[in-house]
Amino acid sequence: MNVPGRIIANKHYRRKGTGLQNTSDGGTTQNVCFTDAGDWGEYMINVSKNSSYQMTFRVASLVQGKFDISVNGIIVKTDETFEPTGALQTYTDKVVTGINLPQGENYIRILYKSQFNFNYIDAVDENNLGINDGNLENNANVFYPNPFTNEATFQIKNTTTQPLFFKIIDMKGTVCFSSNNFHTNQKITIGNYLASGIYTVIAIYGDAQKTFKVIKN
Repeated sequence: MNVPGRIIANKHYRRKGTGLQNTSDGGTTQNVCFTDAGDWGEYMINVSKNSSYQMTFRVASLVQGKFDISVNGIIVKTDETFEPTGALQTYTDKVVTGINLPQGENYIRILYKSQFNFNYIDAVDENNLGINDGNLENNANVFYPNPFTNEATFQIKNTTTQPLFFKIIDMKGTVCFSSNNFHTNQKITIGNYLASGIYTVIAIYGDAQKTFKVIKN
């Protein structure tokens, strides 16, 4: 699995404990489940360049979720937590920032400290979250108007119509909106629920992932 990109929880390289079950969440067909303290799942990833990455974990739990993260055998994050979601198929986004990854093959391990369901991770190069980053996609034909005051139209144009997942993240790394209920070539109205500020939009469809910067005045 490539980073930046999506790390799918059911595609372990190795694991201890845990199980799999069909998920009602979008983006995959099965989530990791039956996690107990001491269980873990390890994923082999191919990182495109040395950088610091933001990882958004798609998780659900009846209790407070807690986990550690290791990279290539070294613990890099401890006691990452998220609040109960109310049901094991009611998912939320847990954002973890500042995960440094070298270019090339890496092994990331999620060490479970409580029982929760885990569906996937979206990993984004944190350098791409800056407003002046030259690697951001040209969004002239994706968001209009941009900047905007009340609402903007969002459309990913593609030769085929595919399911589209997108999320909107503010400059603090908080996920303000996410949805799996759209598709490419669809015109989507966004913005009325956003405060004034600078936002990063991550769109995933098929094997493609694109990152855009938008501004609400």
